[in-house]
This record gives sequence, structure tokens and C-alpha cells, in this order.
Amino acid sequence: MRENLTAEILAAVGGPENVASLVHCATRLRFSLKDEAKADDAKAQAIPEVLSLVKKGGQYQLVIGNDVDRVYAALIATAPALQQEKAPKAETKAVEEKTLINRILGTITGSIAPVVPLLAGCGMGKVLLLVLVMTGLLDKSSSSYAFLNMIFDTGFYFMPVFIGFSSAKMFGCNQYMGAFIGLAMVHPTWVAMVSKGNPVDFFGIPIMLAKYSSTIVPVLLSVWIMSYIERVVKRITP
Repeated sequence: MRENLTAEILAAVGGPENVASLVHCATRLRFSLKDEAKADDAKAQAIPEVLSLVKKGGQYQLVIGNDVDRVYAALIATAPALQQEKAPKAETKAVEEKTLINRILGTITGSIAPVVPLLAGCGMGKVLLLVLVMTGLLDKSSSSYAFLNMIFDTGFYFMPVFIGFSSAKMFGCNQYMGAFIGLAMVHPTWVAMVSKGNPVDFFGIPIMLAKYSSTIVPVLLSVWIMSYIERVVKRITP
């Protein structure tokens, strides 16, 4: 990787002070910019390592390719502030004026993008298992199959945990609390309650029994609500 690459990328997006958040997926750096007008499209596209520029879902996306994780790590090392949590109040007027649909799409894609490599790996593992069974190289009733299937299912089963962690960064709240919400959704006690199907209430309030493993929307909404609660709590307690 070129020595000046990170400096060129930061200059193209208007400097680190213009970056509200930064995540990456399998091939792209996904910037949420405070003021997209400060970004220089021509300068970004002129960078040799940038394959293309995409503006979508309220994000400024630089397509890097397979080396995106290395470039992302270098950017964070160069400007650690890019990884710090930023409260919504820090957003500029330009960000606030984005259409609601773009902000929603940007939040969803920003929350899911970091998890894509994990899902891709688990999906490829499931396909490999299918091929091994079809070719007779692995017995579906064997403990080896059960063990491998358990490993590849983990990425999908604990989806609320991964999404909870990544979405907390997008909403500007504690990422470990976001993961905690996801863990609560797949806790064995709750799973057992759902399996039994008996009515459940919380201090007299009926609770709908639902299976949350492999889901995305419930934890996204929960972390969004938590981000507002956290701000109130921070004002009251140090």
C-alpha cells in the first residue's frame, strides 16, 4: 500500500474533520460526510487505488477492492478520531438536511456493511457442507457435520449481536451496550419461553413471543431507542 494513500483519501473527502463516520464492507470504504460539498469527486476518482466512486444512501463510497480492510485500518491509524463515537448533535446542517429516506438507508447499510464479510464466510461454509454431503465425503448424521454446521450457523444465529454492535456506532451510542441488547434477544431463557409458547408478561404488560435469532430490524430499532435513553442517562449520571 502506498505511503500517501491515506492522506490522498482524507484530502478527497474534505479532511478528517468532515467525516461523521467511517465503516467498510467487503470492497468499499463508506463515509458519512458532514458536508458532501467539501468532497472533491475528481480528486477521489484520480486516486489509483480507488476503482470507482459511488454516492448512495447518504454515503460517500470509495470502491477499493480486496485491500479495503488494510486501507481502512491505515485510515484509522492515521486519524483515530474517525473511529470515535459521534453524537448526532455534532452533525452539521448539511447532514441534517439529508432526506429522511437517505438517512435511514445510510444507517441500515452502515450497520450491516461491517458484518457482510462474516455473513459471506458463513454462507460459503454452508455451501461447502452441502457439496461435501452431496459428494458423499461427509455424512450428514456424523458429529463432524454437526460441529461444522454449528460453526457456520453461528454467524446467522447471533446476527442481532453483530448488528447491535455496529449499529450503536452509527447511532452514536455505546457499542457494547448495543451488543448487549442483541445478546438479550438470543438469551437461552428467552428462546425457551418462545419455544414453550406460554403467555409472558413484564410487570403486568403482555410481551409478544418472537424469535429474534437471524433478525436485523428489531435490534436496529432497539439500539436506536437506546441511543436517546443513553443521552438522557449521561446528563444525569457522570
